Order: sequence, then C-alpha cells, then structure tokens
Amino acid sequence: MGKWEIPFVIVFTKADKNKPGATDRNVKAFLEGMKEYWEDLPTYFVTSALSKEGREAMLSYLGSLNQGYKITGN
Repeated sequence: MGKWEIPFVIVFTKADKNKPGATDRNVKAFLEGMKEYWEDLPTYFVTSALSKEGREAMLSYLGSLNQGYKITGN
C-alpha cells in the first residue's frame, strides 16, 4: 500500500486476550519492525470488543475522515 500511496490504518484487535503488558510489547515490536521499511508509520489503534478499548478513538478518527465526503441520493 505504501508503494502505491494507498492510505490505511492498522487495527490491533483482541487486546483483552493478552496478559497485562503483552499487547503493548507486541504492538511496539510490530511497529519497530515496520520502521525498517517505513519512514512514517501509519495511524494505528489497539482495540477490544469486550472492554471497548480503542472504540471511541477509532470511531472518532473514521468520523473525521468522513467529514470530507457527502452522500448523495438518487
């Protein structure tokens, strides 16, 4: 996606399934690996459906993206 400049975000899911601190370590390791190939890292969210972690931040971000678009009917 970077090669073709396609915008995207990363969503790390099931944050509630890990032991405390494991999610943070895993996300950090993943992003560190991406830095080998990416100058600027994409936006990312850590989420959990059970605890609702990251939900508001992700919905707010998506809402801000959608403000530039207008839905038209037939």
